[in-house]
Amino acid sequence: MPKIDCAADAIRAAANGDIPLQYSNHSAERLSIYPLLDSRLPQAEFAATIVTLDAAKTARLQAMLNAAAQEADEAWPLERQKALRALYRANLSSSQQKALDPARHADARFIAAGACNPTAIAGVLHRHCLALVRDGADTTSVRADPALRLIAHQLASLFATGELDADLSAYRRALDAVAPPA
Repeated sequence: MPKIDCAADAIRAAANGDIPLQYSNHSAERLSIYPLLDSRLPQAEFAATIVTLDAAKTARLQAMLNAAAQEADEAWPLERQKALRALYRANLSSSQQKALDPARHADARFIAAGACNPTAIAGVLHRHCLALVRDGADTTSVRADPALRLIAHQLASLFATGELDADLSAYRRALDAVAPPA
């Protein structure tokens, strides 16, 4: 069991599977997922570890838990933790995500400050996207990640993609330039 001194430690440990997760009703339509801690964190620190699911994700989790509980076997606790962990990671707020991957956020700040090597930026974007997918994030979560959006924005600005959105003739010229030979 890792030493937990603050919210960031608890978030990292829970997301990495080092400590179990628990869930409870936040309201009639929403569940909250939080790390099950041996130590006591101050209330504000513990509150910073809680992820509250929206109504649709709550309904999906409840249906999955109900179905799995009816076929419960010795693998059930492990499967429940796996499902909770995937939902926990996918629904962390941007401030909670910083605890998981401070390097991704540091890279985003550095790149957004004016990086100009598109090859290096694309490599960083690829590496961080892959890391999120390997950790169970879906496409929507990857596309919504604030650090990845900043990195992609800098890459797009280097290639002046705004012009393609603003001027349909520029978009047409770009399509013509990559068309296969006739």
